Amino acid sequence: MRTIEELKAEIAMREVLGLPRITLTPEERARAFGDPSLAQREPYAYEKMLAQRLQDGLPMSIADKKTARRYLKEMT
Repeated sequence: MRTIEELKAEIAMREVLGLPRITLTPEERARAFGDPSLAQREPYAYEKMLAQRLQDGLPMSIADKKTARRYLKEMT
């Protein structure tokens, strides 16, 4: 993976030479736009948490209840 300084240098060089813009690797894109470990996390962790809150009878918004019910319906 390239460092930020390497990316900036490459962008400047490409601009001077008239080359097309660089493309980021998937790893660089994940690092640039958020937590790189998000891709490895469970994809339905939020929905599972909402379902657990619904089952525990905790206060939730209407939208969260709808999401939790949809998740529970799909998983059964």
